[in-house]
Amino acid sequence: MFSRFFSALRCYFTKELWERADTRSGRLFRAVMQRVVLATKVFLRERMQFRASALTYSLLFSIVPILAIVFAIAKGFGLAEFLESRIRQAFETQPEVADTLLGFVDHYLVRAQGGVFLGFGILLLLYSLFSLCGNVEASFNQIWQQRADRRLARKVTDYTTVFFLLPIFLVVSSGLSIFLSSFVESLPDVFFLHSSLLTLLQFLPYLLMVVFCSLLYAFMPNVHVRFRSALVAGIPVGIVVQALQYLYIHSQVYLTSYNAVYGSFAALPLLMLWGQILWYVILYGCALSYVDQHISNFYYGKDKLELSRSEFDRRTLGLLRAVSLRAREGGEAYSFPELAASIGTPEPVVADILATLSDAGIIEAAVPSSDNREVVRYYLRRDVSSLTVGSVLAALDRCGATLPAEKADTAYNRFRAALYEGGYAATPLHELTEI
Repeated sequence: MFSRFFSALRCYFTKELWERADTRSGRLFRAVMQRVVLATKVFLRERMQFRASALTYSLLFSIVPILAIVFAIAKGFGLAEFLESRIRQAFETQPEVADTLLGFVDHYLVRAQGGVFLGFGILLLLYSLFSLCGNVEASFNQIWQQRADRRLARKVTDYTTVFFLLPIFLVVSSGLSIFLSSFVESLPDVFFLHSSLLTLLQFLPYLLMVVFCSLLYAFMPNVHVRFRSALVAGIPVGIVVQALQYLYIHSQVYLTSYNAVYGSFAALPLLMLWGQILWYVILYGCALSYVDQHISNFYYGKDKLELSRSEFDRRTLGLLRAVSLRAREGGEAYSFPELAASIGTPEPVVADILATLSDAGIIEAAVPSSDNREVVRYYLRRDVSSLTVGSVLAALDRCGATLPAEKADTAYNRFRAALYEGGYAATPLHELTEI
C-alpha cells in the first residue's frame, strides 16, 4: 500500500503536475503548486539555508545602527515613544533586554547630537548597514543567476536611499495606524460600522508588509524584476512575516520556564531563531519571484538540463556565434536574458555556459558606462576573426573538468577529431550560417 502511494505521489510531482489541466480551478491549483515546488527546488539547489545563517548574523550586527536611524527619524515625527513601546512589547518577558537595547540606541543618538559620533563609530555604522544590504543583494543575485553585483557608486546611492526611506516607511506606517485607529474610535457605531472598521484596521500591518516585501523583491536583485512576479512573492511572504512577528511577541509568554533557566540571555537565542526563520521565508520568496518570472524556462520541473558533451558544445558554439555576429555588426552587446532567448536555452544552462567561457578567457561580463540601468552585458575577449570552431572546442577541452560528463558517444568523438584535421575547424564563428 505504501509503495503504491509513493509511486502515485512521485508520478504526480514528476509528470501529472506539469501537464495541462482541464478546468480553470485545476489550472490555478497546478500553477500555484508548480511555483511552490520549483521555488523549493531553487531554494535548496542554491543552498539558501546557509545564506540565511549569514544574514541572521548580519542582522544582529546591524540591529542597533538600524534602530538608531529609525529613532532619529521617529523623533522628527513625534513617534519615538510609540516605537519604544513596541520594542518593550516585543521583549515583554525580558524587560532588561529592552532597557539594554534602548540604552545602546540612546547612546548612539546622544553622541551623534554632541558631535562625538565620528571616526570609528561612523565607519562601523556604515560598514554594518552596507554589509547587510550587500549580503541581501548577493543572496538575491545568486537565486536570480546573476554573477555581477551593483557597481560601487550604484551601491552607495541605492543603499543610502534604502537606509533613509525604510525608516521613514516604518515611521509613517506606524503613524498612519495610530491616526486611523483614533479616527475610527471617534466615529459613531452605526450598523456595526465602528467594529467593522476596527476589524479591517487589524489587517493594515499585513498590507504594509506585503508592499514592503514586494518592493524588496523588485528592487534588491541586480536584474530587471517584473513587479507582477515581485507581488506574487510579496503577498504570501508579507503575510507570513507579519504573522511571525505576532507569533514572536506573543509566544514569549509561554516560555517562562526557559527564561527562568537562562534569564536575560534567553532573548538572544530566541531572537536568532526568529531571525533565521525570517530569512528562510524572505529567501524562499525571492526564489518564488524568480520562478514566476521564468516559469516558461522550466520543462517538467527541470531547469538544469542534463546535457551531453555534444549538446553542450553545440549550444556553446551557437551562443558564441550570436555574440560574434553582434560584435561584427557593431550592435549593442547581449544581456543575459537576451542571450538565453537568442539560442532558445534555459537561463541556468546559459549561466553554466557563460561561466565556462569566462574561465576559458573567451567571454567577459561588464556594465557599459553609458547604461543607466546597470544591465550586465557580455563581450568577447578575443578578436572576432580569431574565434574559430577549432579554437573554441580546444578551449572547452582545456576546461573539460567543468563540463558535463560525455556518455559513450564514439561517433561524436570521431566528429570532433575530424574538425581539427579539416578546414572546418578554421572557420570563424560569425561566418557560419547555422549550428
